[in-house]
Amino acid sequence: MKKCGAIALCLAAILAVFPVSAAEKTLVIWSHWGAEPIKVNFLEVVIEEFENAHGVNVEIIWKPKNELKEELKKSYNTPVPDLTYVDAGFSHARISGSLLDLSDLNITADVLAGWGLGSVGEGSNNFLPIEGVSGGIYYNRDVFAKANIELPADRAVTTEEFLDIVQTLRAEGITPIAEGTADVPNGKMGMPVINVIFRFAGPEKTLRFINGKLPASDPDVVAALTYWKQVVDAQGYDPEQPLSLTLVEGILEMVEGQAGMNFCGTWIYSKFGATEHDRGQVGVLDWVTVENGKGNASYEQGWAAGYGINKNSENQEEAKQFLEFLMTPRAASLWLQHVQGPYPVVIGEVPEDSLYGALLKQRTTQQPVTTLFSYPDFGSKAVGNMWEEEVRKLILGEHTVEQFVEKMNSRLKIR
Repeated sequence: MKKCGAIALCLAAILAVFPVSAAEKTLVIWSHWGAEPIKVNFLEVVIEEFENAHGVNVEIIWKPKNELKEELKKSYNTPVPDLTYVDAGFSHARISGSLLDLSDLNITADVLAGWGLGSVGEGSNNFLPIEGVSGGIYYNRDVFAKANIELPADRAVTTEEFLDIVQTLRAEGITPIAEGTADVPNGKMGMPVINVIFRFAGPEKTLRFINGKLPASDPDVVAALTYWKQVVDAQGYDPEQPLSLTLVEGILEMVEGQAGMNFCGTWIYSKFGATEHDRGQVGVLDWVTVENGKGNASYEQGWAAGYGINKNSENQEEAKQFLEFLMTPRAASLWLQHVQGPYPVVIGEVPEDSLYGALLKQRTTQQPVTTLFSYPDFGSKAVGNMWEEEVRKLILGEHTVEQFVEKMNSRLKIR
Protein backbone atom coordinates (compact mmCIF):
# COMPACT_ATOMS: atom_id res chain seq x y z
CA MET A 1 0.00 0.00 0.00
CA LYS A 2 2.86 2.35 0.88
CA LYS A 3 4.47 1.59 -2.51
CA CYS A 4 1.23 2.40 -4.39
CA GLY A 5 0.84 5.63 -2.44
CA ALA A 6 4.37 6.65 -3.30
CA ILE A 7 3.75 5.96 -6.98
CA ALA A 8 0.58 8.06 -6.90
CA LEU A 9 2.42 10.94 -5.28
CA CYS A 10 5.12 10.71 -7.93
CA LEU A 11 2.55 10.75 -10.73
CA ALA A 12 0.83 13.74 -9.19
CA ALA A 13 4.15 15.56 -8.98
CA ILE A 14 4.93 14.76 -12.60
CA LEU A 15 1.51 15.99 -13.75
CA ALA A 16 1.98 19.18 -11.79
CA VAL A 17 5.21 19.87 -13.65
CA PHE A 18 3.97 18.54 -17.00
CA PRO A 19 0.22 19.30 -17.24
CA VAL A 20 -2.08 17.61 -19.79
CA SER A 21 -1.01 18.79 -23.23
CA ALA A 22 -3.34 20.37 -25.74
CA ALA A 23 -2.90 17.27 -27.93
CA GLU A 24 -4.62 15.21 -25.23
CA LYS A 25 -7.60 17.57 -24.99
CA THR A 26 -10.76 16.97 -26.95
CA LEU A 27 -13.26 19.63 -27.95
CA VAL A 28 -16.81 18.28 -28.23
CA ILE A 29 -19.08 20.04 -30.74
CA TRP A 30 -22.82 19.54 -30.97
CA SER A 31 -24.30 20.40 -34.36
CA HIS A 32 -27.44 19.68 -36.36
CA TRP A 33 -25.63 19.81 -39.73
CA GLY A 34 -25.39 16.01 -39.90
CA ALA A 35 -28.22 15.79 -42.44
CA GLU A 36 -26.63 18.42 -44.71
CA PRO A 37 -23.77 16.68 -46.53
CA ILE A 38 -21.98 19.76 -47.84
CA LYS A 39 -21.83 21.38 -44.41
CA VAL A 40 -20.59 18.07 -43.01
CA ASN A 41 -17.80 18.10 -45.58
CA PHE A 42 -16.93 21.70 -44.71
CA LEU A 43 -16.80 21.10 -40.97
CA GLU A 44 -14.79 17.90 -41.29
CA VAL A 45 -12.12 19.62 -43.41
CA VAL A 46 -12.01 22.60 -41.05
CA ILE A 47 -11.61 20.29 -38.05
CA GLU A 48 -8.80 18.34 -39.69
CA GLU A 49 -6.88 21.53 -40.48
CA PHE A 50 -7.53 22.93 -36.99
CA GLU A 51 -6.32 19.73 -35.32
CA ASN A 52 -3.13 19.75 -37.39
CA ALA A 53 -2.48 23.42 -36.65
CA HIS A 54 -3.28 23.45 -32.93
CA GLY A 55 -2.78 19.88 -31.73
CA VAL A 56 -6.29 19.72 -30.26
CA ASN A 57 -8.65 16.84 -30.92
CA VAL A 58 -12.20 17.70 -32.03
CA GLU A 59 -15.22 15.41 -31.87
CA ILE A 60 -18.52 16.22 -33.60
CA ILE A 61 -21.78 14.83 -32.27
CA TRP A 62 -24.57 15.25 -34.81
CA LYS A 63 -28.07 15.81 -33.42
CA PRO A 64 -31.38 16.76 -35.06
CA LYS A 65 -32.04 20.44 -34.47
CA ASN A 66 -35.03 20.11 -32.13
CA GLU A 67 -33.25 17.40 -30.13
CA LEU A 68 -30.16 19.59 -29.95
CA LYS A 69 -32.16 22.50 -28.50
CA GLU A 70 -33.79 20.28 -25.89
CA GLU A 71 -30.52 18.68 -24.83
CA LEU A 72 -28.83 22.07 -24.52
CA LYS A 73 -31.48 23.05 -22.00
CA LYS A 74 -30.69 19.93 -19.97
CA SER A 75 -26.91 20.42 -20.20
CA TYR A 76 -27.09 23.76 -18.39
CA ASN A 77 -24.20 23.97 -15.85
CA THR A 78 -22.42 20.92 -17.34
CA PRO A 79 -19.01 21.12 -19.11
CA VAL A 80 -20.13 19.30 -22.29
CA PRO A 81 -20.46 20.26 -25.08
CA ASP A 82 -17.57 22.67 -25.44
CA LEU A 83 -19.10 24.27 -28.54
CA THR A 84 -22.59 24.13 -29.99
CA TYR A 85 -24.53 25.23 -33.03
CA VAL A 86 -26.66 28.29 -32.20
CA ASP A 87 -29.12 30.43 -34.12
CA ALA A 88 -31.58 33.17 -33.28
CA GLY A 89 -34.18 30.60 -32.25
CA PHE A 90 -32.05 29.23 -29.40
CA SER A 91 -33.32 31.91 -27.02
CA HIS A 92 -34.37 29.70 -24.11
CA ALA A 93 -32.98 31.12 -20.85
CA ARG A 94 -31.10 27.92 -20.01
CA ILE A 95 -29.36 27.95 -23.39
CA SER A 96 -28.53 31.63 -23.57
CA GLY A 97 -27.51 31.58 -19.91
CA SER A 98 -24.92 28.87 -20.53
CA LEU A 99 -23.19 30.60 -23.47
CA LEU A 100 -19.91 32.44 -23.05
CA ASP A 101 -19.55 36.12 -23.96
CA LEU A 102 -17.26 36.13 -27.03
CA SER A 103 -16.34 39.82 -27.05
CA ASP A 104 -12.65 39.00 -26.56
CA LEU A 105 -12.32 36.77 -29.63
CA ASN A 106 -9.25 37.70 -31.65
CA ILE A 107 -10.69 38.21 -35.15
CA THR A 108 -8.06 39.63 -37.49
CA ALA A 109 -9.58 38.94 -40.92
CA ASP A 110 -11.58 41.51 -42.86
CA VAL A 111 -15.30 40.94 -42.45
CA LEU A 112 -18.24 42.05 -44.55
CA ALA A 113 -20.24 45.12 -43.63
CA GLY A 114 -23.17 44.37 -41.38
CA TRP A 115 -21.57 41.34 -39.71
CA GLY A 116 -21.16 41.15 -35.94
CA LEU A 117 -21.25 38.69 -33.07
CA GLY A 118 -24.73 37.30 -32.51
CA SER A 119 -26.83 37.38 -29.36
CA VAL A 120 -29.56 35.03 -28.23
CA GLY A 121 -31.80 35.43 -25.23
CA GLU A 122 -30.69 37.91 -22.60
CA GLY A 123 -27.00 37.33 -23.33
CA SER A 124 -24.86 39.52 -25.55
CA ASN A 125 -22.25 38.54 -28.14
CA ASN A 126 -22.75 34.90 -27.23
CA PHE A 127 -22.38 33.19 -30.59
CA LEU A 128 -20.33 33.51 -33.77
CA PRO A 129 -22.59 33.77 -36.86
CA ILE A 130 -20.99 32.22 -39.94
CA GLU A 131 -23.97 30.82 -41.85
CA GLY A 132 -25.09 33.48 -44.29
CA VAL A 133 -28.62 33.80 -45.67
CA SER A 134 -29.62 35.63 -48.82
CA GLY A 135 -32.77 34.87 -50.76
CA GLY A 136 -32.83 33.71 -54.35
CA ILE A 137 -34.84 31.88 -57.00
CA TYR A 138 -33.49 28.40 -57.61
CA TYR A 139 -34.33 26.74 -60.89
CA ASN A 140 -33.84 23.46 -62.73
CA ARG A 141 -31.45 24.01 -65.65
CA ASP A 142 -32.74 21.00 -67.61
CA VAL A 143 -36.36 22.15 -67.32
CA PHE A 144 -35.47 25.66 -68.47
CA ALA A 145 -33.41 24.31 -71.38
CA LYS A 146 -36.26 22.08 -72.58
CA ALA A 147 -38.59 25.09 -72.46
CA ASN A 148 -36.02 27.15 -74.44
CA ILE A 149 -35.77 29.75 -71.69
CA GLU A 150 -32.68 31.93 -71.99
CA LEU A 151 -31.44 33.86 -68.99
CA PRO A 152 -29.15 36.87 -68.59
CA ALA A 153 -25.85 35.90 -66.91
CA ASP A 154 -24.83 39.23 -65.43
CA ARG A 155 -28.05 40.78 -64.17
CA ALA A 156 -31.34 39.89 -62.57
CA VAL A 157 -34.40 39.21 -64.70
CA THR A 158 -37.00 41.95 -64.92
CA THR A 159 -40.60 41.65 -63.78
CA GLU A 160 -41.65 41.20 -67.41
CA GLU A 161 -39.04 38.51 -68.03
CA PHE A 162 -40.00 36.60 -64.89
CA LEU A 163 -43.68 36.66 -65.81
CA ASP A 164 -42.73 35.41 -69.29
CA ILE A 165 -40.79 32.53 -67.69
CA VAL A 166 -43.88 31.58 -65.68
CA GLN A 167 -46.11 31.69 -68.74
CA THR A 168 -43.62 29.72 -70.86
CA LEU A 169 -43.29 26.93 -68.28
CA ARG A 170 -47.06 26.71 -67.85
CA ALA A 171 -47.50 26.51 -71.65
CA GLU A 172 -45.07 23.57 -71.63
CA GLY A 173 -47.22 21.79 -69.02
CA ILE A 174 -44.68 22.40 -66.22
CA THR A 175 -45.56 23.81 -62.81
CA PRO A 176 -43.50 27.01 -62.68
CA ILE A 177 -43.16 27.34 -58.87
CA ALA A 178 -42.84 24.50 -56.35
CA GLU A 179 -43.62 26.06 -52.99
CA GLY A 180 -43.01 24.02 -49.84
CA THR A 181 -44.66 25.70 -46.86
CA ALA A 182 -46.84 23.08 -45.20
CA ASP A 183 -44.36 22.51 -42.36
CA VAL A 184 -42.75 25.97 -42.31
CA PRO A 185 -44.86 28.71 -40.68
CA ASN A 186 -43.93 32.35 -40.15
CA GLY A 187 -43.02 33.83 -43.47
CA LYS A 188 -41.83 31.16 -45.95
CA MET A 189 -45.05 31.38 -47.92
CA GLY A 190 -44.69 35.13 -48.22
CA MET A 191 -40.99 35.14 -49.04
CA PRO A 192 -41.43 35.96 -52.76
CA VAL A 193 -44.08 38.57 -51.98
CA ILE A 194 -41.94 40.48 -49.48
CA ASN A 195 -38.92 40.27 -51.81
CA VAL A 196 -40.98 41.79 -54.61
CA ILE A 197 -42.21 44.50 -52.23
CA PHE A 198 -38.55 45.13 -51.36
CA ARG A 199 -37.68 45.69 -55.03
CA PHE A 200 -40.67 47.99 -55.63
CA ALA A 201 -40.54 49.91 -52.33
CA GLY A 202 -36.89 49.73 -51.27
CA PRO A 203 -35.26 48.72 -47.96
CA GLU A 204 -36.48 51.61 -45.81
CA LYS A 205 -40.14 51.26 -46.76
CA THR A 206 -40.00 47.48 -46.51
CA LEU A 207 -38.67 47.68 -42.97
CA ARG A 208 -41.45 50.10 -42.04
CA PHE A 209 -44.03 47.76 -43.57
CA ILE A 210 -42.67 44.76 -41.65
CA ASN A 211 -42.74 46.73 -38.40
CA GLY A 212 -46.34 47.82 -38.95
CA LYS A 213 -45.52 51.47 -39.66
CA LEU A 214 -46.39 51.57 -43.37
CA PRO A 215 -49.92 50.84 -44.63
CA ALA A 216 -50.49 48.08 -47.14
CA SER A 217 -52.18 50.74 -49.27
CA ASP A 218 -48.83 52.45 -49.95
CA PRO A 219 -48.53 52.77 -53.77
CA ASP A 220 -45.28 50.76 -53.94
CA VAL A 221 -46.72 47.95 -51.81
CA VAL A 222 -49.88 47.86 -53.94
CA ALA A 223 -47.81 47.78 -57.14
CA ALA A 224 -45.81 44.83 -55.82
CA LEU A 225 -48.95 42.95 -54.75
CA THR A 226 -50.57 43.64 -58.11
CA TYR A 227 -47.53 42.21 -59.88
CA TRP A 228 -47.52 39.05 -57.77
CA LYS A 229 -51.24 38.62 -58.41
CA GLN A 230 -50.29 38.49 -62.12
CA VAL A 231 -47.90 35.62 -61.34
CA VAL A 232 -50.67 33.83 -59.44
CA ASP A 233 -53.21 34.41 -62.23
CA ALA A 234 -50.70 33.00 -64.76
CA GLN A 235 -50.84 29.77 -62.70
CA GLY A 236 -47.35 30.23 -61.37
CA TYR A 237 -48.25 27.81 -58.59
CA ASP A 238 -49.84 24.38 -58.84
CA PRO A 239 -53.50 25.29 -59.40
CA GLU A 240 -54.80 22.25 -57.50
CA GLN A 241 -52.59 22.02 -54.39
CA PRO A 242 -50.32 25.06 -54.49
CA LEU A 243 -49.31 25.06 -50.82
CA SER A 244 -49.54 21.41 -49.82
CA LEU A 245 -45.83 20.49 -50.04
CA THR A 246 -43.39 20.49 -47.16
CA LEU A 247 -40.19 22.53 -47.38
CA VAL A 248 -38.13 19.53 -48.50
CA GLU A 249 -40.82 18.30 -50.91
CA GLY A 250 -40.99 21.73 -52.54
CA ILE A 251 -37.24 21.87 -53.07
CA LEU A 252 -37.15 18.33 -54.45
CA GLU A 253 -39.99 19.13 -56.87
CA MET A 254 -37.63 21.65 -58.45
CA VAL A 255 -34.42 19.63 -58.09
CA GLU A 256 -35.95 16.54 -59.69
CA GLY A 257 -37.64 18.45 -62.50
CA GLN A 258 -41.34 18.25 -61.63
CA ALA A 259 -41.34 22.03 -61.34
CA GLY A 260 -39.23 24.84 -62.70
CA MET A 261 -38.42 27.02 -59.68
CA ASN A 262 -38.32 27.20 -55.90
CA PHE A 263 -37.88 30.19 -53.59
CA CYS A 264 -35.35 29.61 -50.86
CA GLY A 265 -32.42 30.99 -48.90
CA THR A 266 -28.89 30.31 -50.10
CA TRP A 267 -28.61 27.28 -47.81
CA ILE A 268 -30.68 25.17 -50.24
CA TYR A 269 -27.56 23.69 -51.80
CA SER A 270 -26.12 22.62 -48.46
CA LYS A 271 -29.14 20.40 -47.94
CA PHE A 272 -29.28 18.78 -51.36
CA GLY A 273 -25.94 19.26 -53.09
CA ALA A 274 -23.71 16.20 -53.41
CA THR A 275 -26.67 13.85 -52.97
CA GLU A 276 -28.46 11.58 -55.38
CA HIS A 277 -31.13 14.27 -55.80
CA ASP A 278 -28.94 16.96 -57.33
CA ARG A 279 -26.98 16.10 -60.44
CA GLY A 280 -25.63 19.61 -60.99
CA GLN A 281 -28.71 20.93 -62.74
CA VAL A 282 -29.62 23.59 -60.17
CA GLY A 283 -29.13 27.24 -61.10
CA VAL A 284 -29.95 30.43 -59.22
CA LEU A 285 -31.53 33.78 -60.09
CA ASP A 286 -31.57 36.99 -58.13
CA TRP A 287 -34.94 38.53 -57.29
CA VAL A 288 -36.61 40.41 -60.11
CA THR A 289 -35.76 44.03 -60.84
CA VAL A 290 -38.50 46.59 -61.27
CA GLU A 291 -38.70 49.56 -63.60
CA ASN A 292 -37.79 52.55 -61.40
CA GLY A 293 -37.83 50.24 -58.40
CA LYS A 294 -36.51 51.73 -55.16
CA GLY A 295 -34.88 48.44 -54.17
CA ASN A 296 -33.10 47.58 -57.41
CA ALA A 297 -29.71 48.62 -56.03
CA SER A 298 -29.92 46.46 -52.89
CA TYR A 299 -30.13 42.85 -51.81
CA GLU A 300 -30.78 41.33 -48.42
CA GLN A 301 -28.05 39.39 -46.63
CA GLY A 302 -27.72 38.35 -43.02
CA TRP A 303 -25.80 36.13 -40.61
CA ALA A 304 -28.18 34.27 -38.36
CA ALA A 305 -26.50 31.01 -37.35
CA GLY A 306 -23.15 29.72 -36.17
CA TYR A 307 -21.44 28.43 -33.02
CA GLY A 308 -21.19 29.39 -29.37
CA ILE A 309 -19.03 28.25 -26.45
CA ASN A 310 -20.32 26.65 -23.25
CA LYS A 311 -19.29 28.94 -20.39
CA ASN A 312 -18.88 25.81 -18.24
CA SER A 313 -16.47 24.19 -20.71
CA GLU A 314 -13.11 23.13 -19.32
CA ASN A 315 -11.52 23.91 -22.70
CA GLN A 316 -12.59 27.49 -23.27
CA GLU A 317 -9.29 28.73 -24.67
CA GLU A 318 -9.12 25.91 -27.23
CA ALA A 319 -12.78 26.51 -28.09
CA LYS A 320 -12.01 30.19 -28.72
CA GLN A 321 -9.11 29.15 -30.96
CA PHE A 322 -11.54 27.04 -32.98
CA LEU A 323 -13.96 29.94 -33.46
CA GLU A 324 -11.07 32.22 -34.39
CA PHE A 325 -10.02 29.65 -36.99
CA LEU A 326 -13.55 29.78 -38.42
CA MET A 327 -13.02 33.51 -38.98
CA THR A 328 -9.99 33.10 -41.24
CA PRO A 329 -9.81 33.43 -45.03
CA ARG A 330 -8.94 29.73 -45.20
CA ALA A 331 -12.19 28.71 -43.48
CA ALA A 332 -14.11 31.17 -45.67
CA SER A 333 -12.65 29.68 -48.84
CA LEU A 334 -13.62 26.19 -47.69
CA TRP A 335 -17.19 27.35 -47.00
CA LEU A 336 -17.51 28.97 -50.41
CA GLN A 337 -16.08 25.85 -52.02
CA HIS A 338 -18.30 23.33 -50.23
CA VAL A 339 -21.47 25.19 -49.23
CA GLN A 340 -21.60 27.77 -52.06
CA GLY A 341 -23.26 30.33 -49.81
CA PRO A 342 -22.32 33.67 -48.23
CA TYR A 343 -19.64 33.77 -45.51
CA PRO A 344 -18.74 36.83 -43.40
CA VAL A 345 -14.97 36.77 -44.07
CA VAL A 346 -13.69 38.62 -47.15
CA ILE A 347 -11.54 36.46 -49.43
CA GLY A 348 -11.68 38.36 -52.71
CA GLU A 349 -13.36 36.84 -55.74
CA VAL A 350 -16.02 34.18 -55.22
CA PRO A 351 -15.74 31.41 -57.86
CA GLU A 352 -18.21 32.17 -60.64
CA ASP A 353 -18.87 28.47 -61.22
CA SER A 354 -20.42 28.20 -57.74
CA LEU A 355 -24.09 28.94 -57.16
CA TYR A 356 -23.30 31.84 -54.88
CA GLY A 357 -20.76 33.15 -57.38
CA ALA A 358 -23.43 33.07 -60.07
CA LEU A 359 -25.78 34.97 -57.77
CA LEU A 360 -23.17 37.63 -56.99
CA LYS A 361 -22.46 38.08 -60.71
CA GLN A 362 -26.08 39.22 -61.06
CA ARG A 363 -25.59 41.67 -58.17
CA THR A 364 -22.61 43.67 -59.44
CA THR A 365 -24.59 46.93 -59.30
CA GLN A 366 -26.16 46.22 -55.90
CA GLN A 367 -25.15 46.57 -52.26
CA PRO A 368 -26.13 44.26 -49.40
CA VAL A 369 -28.39 45.54 -46.63
CA THR A 370 -28.75 44.17 -43.12
CA THR A 371 -31.24 41.34 -42.83
CA LEU A 372 -34.80 42.64 -42.91
CA PHE A 373 -37.05 39.74 -43.73
CA SER A 374 -35.35 36.35 -43.86
CA TYR A 375 -38.31 34.07 -43.42
CA PRO A 376 -37.33 32.31 -40.14
CA ASP A 377 -38.23 35.43 -38.17
CA PHE A 378 -40.28 37.46 -40.63
CA GLY A 379 -43.75 36.19 -39.75
CA SER A 380 -43.48 37.35 -36.15
CA LYS A 381 -42.70 40.89 -37.32
CA ALA A 382 -45.20 41.34 -40.15
CA VAL A 383 -48.26 41.72 -37.93
CA GLY A 384 -48.23 38.04 -37.04
CA ASN A 385 -50.61 35.56 -38.62
CA MET A 386 -52.50 38.21 -40.58
CA TRP A 387 -49.64 38.41 -43.10
CA GLU A 388 -49.39 34.63 -43.43
CA GLU A 389 -53.13 34.21 -43.85
CA GLU A 390 -53.50 37.01 -46.39
CA VAL A 391 -50.58 35.78 -48.50
CA ARG A 392 -52.13 32.30 -48.47
CA LYS A 393 -55.45 33.70 -49.72
CA LEU A 394 -53.70 35.78 -52.39
CA ILE A 395 -51.83 32.72 -53.71
CA LEU A 396 -54.96 30.56 -53.61
CA GLY A 397 -56.89 33.22 -55.51
CA GLU A 398 -59.34 33.71 -52.64
CA HIS A 399 -58.55 37.40 -52.18
CA THR A 400 -57.97 40.26 -54.56
CA VAL A 401 -55.22 42.79 -53.98
CA GLU A 402 -57.84 45.19 -52.66
CA GLN A 403 -59.04 42.62 -50.11
CA PHE A 404 -55.44 41.88 -49.10
CA VAL A 405 -54.80 45.58 -48.49
CA GLU A 406 -58.05 46.07 -46.57
CA LYS A 407 -57.37 43.12 -44.25
CA MET A 408 -53.76 44.06 -43.62
CA ASN A 409 -54.68 47.67 -42.87
CA SER A 410 -57.39 46.55 -40.45
CA ARG A 411 -54.71 44.80 -38.38
CA LEU A 412 -52.17 47.59 -38.79
CA LYS A 413 -54.79 50.14 -37.72
CA ILE A 414 -53.26 52.68 -40.09
CA ARG A 415 -54.38 53.94 -43.46
